[in-house]
Amino acid sequence: MLPIKPLGFAERLLDALFIPIMYCLSGTFSEHPQMTHRWNNHHLKHDDIAHLRRGTMFRCRGRNNLAVTSHKGVLFHIPIFGGWKKYVVLEPIDSNVTCYHVGWVNSEVCGVSRIPITGKVRLLAGSKTVRIFAVSSDTGEQVRLKKVGQGTIGSGGTHCRIPLL
Repeated sequence: MLPIKPLGFAERLLDALFIPIMYCLSGTFSEHPQMTHRWNNHHLKHDDIAHLRRGTMFRCRGRNNLAVTSHKGVLFHIPIFGGWKKYVVLEPIDSNVTCYHVGWVNSEVCGVSRIPITGKVRLLAGSKTVRIFAVSSDTGEQVRLKKVGQGTIGSGGTHCRIPLL
């Protein structure tokens, strides 16, 4: 079980205030902007997720040809400054899962988003291979994800209005 602390009023307010800025930083106003901010991610130690089943995590291969490769700064989240633009679209396999949180694990970082997700979600595909996991908001139990699409920020398409983390 991995309990996720809900976002507070101040964090939700900051998220709302950042929406216009995130549209500008994405370079497009026709797609749902990226939602990940420092205050709504919970960094984990690898020991915190040791109980999660790796076999149920979605493996997203890294793209070594990316100009911005570092997790240390924020540039990898800003497309207009050369940040990551490729994404995968995932959703829970179990249709009974109504709300969940997405997390990620690789050799450098381990964390979980405190943003509750219902339905499909777009996740940036970065420079390093990452394992993506999900946990139910209701139970804290692991949720299995499946890939239902992929795309590029700025290309529009059928996935452009799906939340982007």
